[in-house]
Amino acid sequence: MEAIQIKNKKDAIEKFGEVKKQLDTFAKICNEIEIKDDSSNVIAINLCKQANDAIKSVEELRKKMKEPYLLTGKLIDSAAKDLCSPVEEAIKNGKQKILEFTKQQEAIREKQISELQKISNSIDKGLDSTVIVEQISNLESQKNKGIRKDWDYEIGNFTEIPDAFKIIDSVKVRAYINENKDNLSENEVRFGIKFIKKDIVVLR
Repeated sequence: MEAIQIKNKKDAIEKFGEVKKQLDTFAKICNEIEIKDDSSNVIAINLCKQANDAIKSVEELRKKMKEPYLLTGKLIDSAAKDLCSPVEEAIKNGKQKILEFTKQQEAIREKQISELQKISNSIDKGLDSTVIVEQISNLESQKNKGIRKDWDYEIGNFTEIPDAFKIIDSVKVRAYINENKDNLSENEVRFGIKFIKKDIVVLR
């Protein structure tokens, strides 16, 4: 499907054409229907099924309409990644070299400061130690230049992590359910997760 030109949201909605009219009709009817007996219940089920089919048609049309844009986007993303990856890796390596060199210089300065402080402490109180003090001050001012302490984290003890920091991967949980539903019991708890059954309306 060729890419279509869309200027705004209203323009995008109009691209769905007749499907939009069908959805508007189903929304109105499904909201207004009253179920009082078996006959009206059957009508409601059929209407909901047709409305659900209409939604599926929108989803299929949406995918077709977006396909050329998604493909273009993927190509652009891939090209940008290929362009930037070597430079990003080079920057990472460069930063590591800078960090190693800066730490080496820091160690040298610390040693120089320590030696100057020893000299300063050994000088008689009556003698002028201004030059040495200035040298120490100058070395102190050069500390940690180009290096910033930034916060990060590592997992220490997972069992002590607050629940607010944890995210359940629902996709993996549902995949586990599909793989193990034959040997799961309702309300069974496994590894902290309670597996339950919910009533849902089946449109047939």
